[in-house]
Amino acid sequence: MSELKMSLSPHMHGGDCIKRNTYGVIFALVPALLMAVFSYGLNAIYLGCYSLLSCMLAEWVITHYLMRRPCTLADGTAVITALVMTLCLPARTPFWAVALGAVGAIGLGKFAFGGLGRNCVNPAIVGVCVALLCPGSSVLTPGVGYGAKSPYLFALAIMLGLAFMLWKRIITWHIPISIILTTIVLAGILAITGTDSVQPLSLVLGGGTLLGAVFMATDYTTSPMSHPGKIVYGIAIAAIAVYLRTHGESRNAMLIAIFVMNMLTPLVDRYCKPRRYGKVKHKQ
Repeated sequence: MSELKMSLSPHMHGGDCIKRNTYGVIFALVPALLMAVFSYGLNAIYLGCYSLLSCMLAEWVITHYLMRRPCTLADGTAVITALVMTLCLPARTPFWAVALGAVGAIGLGKFAFGGLGRNCVNPAIVGVCVALLCPGSSVLTPGVGYGAKSPYLFALAIMLGLAFMLWKRIITWHIPISIILTTIVLAGILAITGTDSVQPLSLVLGGGTLLGAVFMATDYTTSPMSHPGKIVYGIAIAAIAVYLRTHGESRNAMLIAIFVMNMLTPLVDRYCKPRRYGKVKHKQ
């Protein structure tokens, strides 16, 4: 008689896993990284190498020596953090500032909360904040992506990455599209009323809006679980970012907005719960 094995749901596997999704995000970042190299040449390559080596080394040291756990470099999350930091940091950021940012991203942003899936803030945002606040670093200076020589080509590169991730179902449309549309609507209202002269499309395509909407706000761990929650989350990010831009914080408005909403994600999940199946409705 065969042994009866009990297991928790789900009982069917759809082929989705962490490695598939993380390596898919890495592939989606390639067009934006190539555009960064086109715009900044060797400085972008140096910055990418510094960030990649620092993040991977920080993760290996923390897991192997401090936490006494098996190394988690194979899951690809440290690589994503490094590449996103590359697109956010100024092209001439000193190596030591990048290294400190990597330690902040992996140590504070990721493992301080317990590791993958437990962090409450996007690690790349933590790393960028640490690097930019280092003495001698260029605070509020445009990053590789933000200040590209061809901002509209950079936007096209990010849109290619977005299309790939939507095609592979790595992310859903709710967060990036809600951020983009809300930014356009709010910027249009401000332009019509004369409060701000920035054109809506220029604000979306020429700044860090697309980069944050596609590759940072969509982080699984730090974004809401339900589709309505994701839309609320995206609208709130866009509203905060537009508000900050109209009040003088134009460089890092998207980073700050995503950071704030990362902290408020549990609140969004609390009030935007997914539909429950099998619940019996009690008659009044």
